[in-house]
Amino acid sequence: MCALVVFLASAGVAAQALTTADDLPPAIVLKPLFAQRAQLLDVALLDRGGLLALDRSEVARYELAEELSTVQTAPRWRKLESVALPPRAWPRDLRGHLTRVSGQYNVLLPGTACTVQLGPLRMTCNDARAAWAYGIPNEGLEPGRNYFTTPEGLAAYGGTSLSDGKGALIADRQGKLLQLDENRRPLAELGAGDDVIRVPTVCRGRADYYLAASHGPDGDVLRAFEIDGGRLVQAAPDFPLPGLFTSLSNVDLKAFVITRLPGGDRYDAFQADISCRR
Repeated sequence: MCALVVFLASAGVAAQALTTADDLPPAIVLKPLFAQRAQLLDVALLDRGGLLALDRSEVARYELAEELSTVQTAPRWRKLESVALPPRAWPRDLRGHLTRVSGQYNVLLPGTACTVQLGPLRMTCNDARAAWAYGIPNEGLEPGRNYFTTPEGLAAYGGTSLSDGKGALIADRQGKLLQLDENRRPLAELGAGDDVIRVPTVCRGRADYYLAASHGPDGDVLRAFEIDGGRLVQAAPDFPLPGLFTSLSNVDLKAFVITRLPGGDRYDAFQADISCRR
């Protein structure tokens, strides 16, 4: 596995000295986590230092090969076991997510839902459209598609309910980030967005931020948002991604972003956070 670099971005700091960590402006922080050559769809951190990786052919379980040293920028993992995905005619632009509900890990794919058991690793799959954990009513991804549709007919690649209970945030099929009201009607357009998740964190007294990924002519970026007076506002500068964005997820209250090297065959997974304690 190749070593990766930790990337940090922060808003401009005032000229005067800051007295406490909580005075620092929010920043998007990426921590290198995992890398492989096969198309990586999602990852999840297990208890006791393990990792699940979902790619377009299998689910695999890893353990740490060694403790992270002071000269390493990414953990090294040892593959313990794997189980193949069911044979399907998957779309070329396949999307898949890992979820954890009541201690049970699940795999969600277009038109397919699987449950995962650990020790040893096993998986049971059914042809079913299970709702994806967006916090927005949906029936999951249809076979051969990579987007979901709200009951109101809005098609989106990603979305999340707002922590104040007053609406939602979606990345629609036109690549726009939209704030929706309580009836899931468009309320405000927030620029480009190809996926979005909620990031549970504590910074400046706020418990939730929102992380959106978007493709751009000068490279793919992450953007952080917060709720201010019922409106979503950008909380930190655009964060340039170290590659092409492919996936954004929130598994068991941890946020992950996956990128692909331009012109290469390596996928990198990072754990993402919003921090004001750097």
